[in-house]
Amino acid sequence: MAKRPKPPEAAGDGDSRDSGGGELFRRTMGDARPLARRKPLHQGGHQDGQEEPSTKAAPPAAAKARVKARAVPAAPPPPPPAPPRAAPAGQMLDKRPTPGLDRRTAERLRRGMMAVEGRLDLHGLSAVRAETALSHFIERAWLDGKRCVLVITGKGRGADGQAGSGGSGRRIAVNPGVLRAGLPIWLRRPPNDERVLSWTLAQPEHGGTGAFYVLLRRQRP
Repeated sequence: MAKRPKPPEAAGDGDSRDSGGGELFRRTMGDARPLARRKPLHQGGHQDGQEEPSTKAAPPAAAKARVKARAVPAAPPPPPPAPPRAAPAGQMLDKRPTPGLDRRTAERLRRGMMAVEGRLDLHGLSAVRAETALSHFIERAWLDGKRCVLVITGKGRGADGQAGSGGSGRRIAVNPGVLRAGLPIWLRRPPNDERVLSWTLAQPEHGGTGAFYVLLRRQRP
């Protein structure tokens, strides 16, 4: 028995199915929009133009202050006070016009003819300690009613007496020591200036150019 031939497929069935599916897809995706294309990432996962966040923590304020303090050099300490400058030979004697000091008393003081009622030796002291000791000594002597005292300063280093002379005509050192140069300055400072009338270099038997006679004022009644 002969086989019956298959009826031919209707032309356009496949096209109609394809066109129907395409129409449905277009209607469904009509409101959709394509996604924005992302830029490629750098190695490490960061986009172009973006800096990699720092992994180092910022130093605290205290650490910054310490670093700054180390960077700025500390100011040098102030220099110590300069010792009194050595006065020229002619200024070692008190030549100020002194009310209450007559010529006869001044001459007796210069010649060492007044009785020495007290002594103070400043050897071995610094300038600061020597001035303090001098002020205390002058105060005690003045309160005790003494008139003439002897203050020994020493001649200082290099005091050779080779040049210069004071008002007394005796030769004295060109480079007197710190204590010897400072004593006239200290005697002019308060409160010593209110208790001291005059002073002059001592005679050789009392220390010569390394000592001073100091004449004190009388206490007012």
